[in-house]
Amino acid sequence: MLDPKAEMYLQFRAAREALGRDVYCIDPYGIARPDGGHTYNPMIRVSADDPFLIDIAKDMAASLVTRTGEEKERFFPDASEHLIQTVISAVLWGGEPVDRHLATVADIIASPELLANTLAAIQHTDAYGGALRTLGRQAAQLEGREKASVLSSIAAQYLGWLNSAPVRDTIRTSTVDPMWLKTRNADLFVCIPPERLRSANGYVRYLLNGILRRLVEGPPDESRPVMVILDEVSLIGRLNILEEAVTLFAGWGVVTAYIWQSLGQVQDLFPGDKAKTFLANNSLQIFGKTNDLETAKHISERIGDTTVLGTSVQNGESTSYPTGVESRQGSGQRSTSWSVTHNEMGRRLIRPEEVLALPAEVMTVFTDRTRPILVRQVRFYSPEFWHTEQGGKTTFGHLAVAVLCIWALVIAGLLSQPAPIPTSTPYTPNRDSGRPVGGNPSRPTRGPNDEQEDRRGPRPGHVQKRSR
Repeated sequence: MLDPKAEMYLQFRAAREALGRDVYCIDPYGIARPDGGHTYNPMIRVSADDPFLIDIAKDMAASLVTRTGEEKERFFPDASEHLIQTVISAVLWGGEPVDRHLATVADIIASPELLANTLAAIQHTDAYGGALRTLGRQAAQLEGREKASVLSSIAAQYLGWLNSAPVRDTIRTSTVDPMWLKTRNADLFVCIPPERLRSANGYVRYLLNGILRRLVEGPPDESRPVMVILDEVSLIGRLNILEEAVTLFAGWGVVTAYIWQSLGQVQDLFPGDKAKTFLANNSLQIFGKTNDLETAKHISERIGDTTVLGTSVQNGESTSYPTGVESRQGSGQRSTSWSVTHNEMGRRLIRPEEVLALPAEVMTVFTDRTRPILVRQVRFYSPEFWHTEQGGKTTFGHLAVAVLCIWALVIAGLLSQPAPIPTSTPYTPNRDSGRPVGGNPSRPTRGPNDEQEDRRGPRPGHVQKRSR
């Protein structure tokens, strides 16, 4: 779990351990564990004999170079990614086991002498069918101002986070293997301070890429499922593996849960039609309280339309008298008429403005097996619900029972088909209680100036007239 501020780790560590699970935490900035917690080095498991070593290095380099999609000049990010890939490949190919980590790559790129010697060494090898030699010769072509600009971009933007000693220590060795999430009863938390998510997003991207790639090693196997929860994922920028995780990783039993603040963040990370593809491949979508109009429109459109019964009442009165001599006799005629018309009309089951007005504890759930569901969220930090105090100590027996009950309810909801929603039931918030309730299908909607009519009134489309 990507856990900014380490809230989930601090809240649930004891409860998870009480359930017999091993809890690991990578915490380079010491917000939950002053010792930095556990470490993970994605490069340490790559063998020099791996025929796909060059491809693995390219994937690592791509995770380190952040792109917005709006770059006016692609040369510098492309050249930076190529040089990082080249040096990673060289370290994986010829580096000593103790030096096979990303800090060595940064040191080589930062030193003109080490970089020149490394590029010269790989230009005379036939390893990997000559691909490593080609990379070295291409990188050696950088000269003058272009080379200086590329090196400056790498040092300042892409590998600058390695200038922190505690962060370096977390990627030198591995004391945790992401595969343990499948082979053991284990949880892994990656804790990063929110203020570091942008400045150290290269570290988060590199670590996340390595963890996810490790989870999908080998042939597809869904027998050992793993849930990956990514909070504040929009702050780490575009990453190819995030899109792959939705469309491809289910075959390995990897289920990814993304947490966003608004629909706009999804569209920023997946521009164009990619956002629609991303949303379409998520079998479960949960929307909490939102103040974003675009998100409210999406919820409204996703829920769909309904049919409501409209009633219109018309009244008329006319009076006429003859002219001339006969008018003196008081003769004349007066008539009145009225008509009631019923019409069926369509409207959103819940309009965007009604979505924005929903209470804070109401959430909208979309699944690929049921109709849309409205649920009331349970706040995990509620002391009276999650735990009780006994002798000054917190006991988590209630927590374990609550978690099991919630999972049972979720599974039951996914496996059962709810009762159909009446097609003529509009969804409107109850202003008195603050809870969303369905409208009364037996009572048609009326305007403020419409007359009330008996509920056993005329059938739709029928017009009544009366005159005298």
